[in-house]
Amino acid sequence: MKEILQVIIDEEKSARERIENARLQARRDTETAQIEAQKTIDALPNYLEGYYYLAYMYQKTGWLAKEVETWMKYVELLEGSGNGKNSIQRAARAYLRLANSYISQKKYEMAEQSIQQALKINPEMAEAYFLLGKISYDQGDSSQAQEYWNKAYFLDPSLKEAQYFAGEAGKAAIYGKDAYESYRTGYTYYANGDLK
Repeated sequence: MKEILQVIIDEEKSARERIENARLQARRDTETAQIEAQKTIDALPNYLEGYYYLAYMYQKTGWLAKEVETWMKYVELLEGSGNGKNSIQRAARAYLRLANSYISQKKYEMAEQSIQQALKINPEMAEAYFLLGKISYDQGDSSQAQEYWNKAYFLDPSLKEAQYFAGEAGKAAIYGKDAYESYRTGYTYYANGDLK
């Protein structure tokens, strides 16, 4: 029995070592990719796609300061490129990615500024109103959040989560955000049979 247990322990240790080695290799690969992307940008400072992919890598690795800096440079180049409507729409989307980075850091004022930049480019962007709803809700303004989410759903009916969150925000506006969220949490426990 001890021998079987030792085999299991050894296999588990070996599996953990393989996982750790794979994680370290992935980290080295990501660092190498970031270095290569930066070399490309250094060699071709107006190459838009280099900034796009580098910002995306920073986003995936959680390096928010570098991600924001890179998105800002990407947007600056896009706006100055004059490559027509497609570039303008890409700039608007880049502003929303930038806003998402700020939201994840709870820098709501900066996020709102980025969203407003996107809306200047395209005032019909449902995703922009969706993000404004998230910011309003996070800051405790459920009524404003409901308005933004309703507008997002109106602009893009395929954005079903906007409709759902608008309904939730409406309830939070009536009962108070904290009270409603406490109710929802309790009800979820009850519905899942987690109450003991």
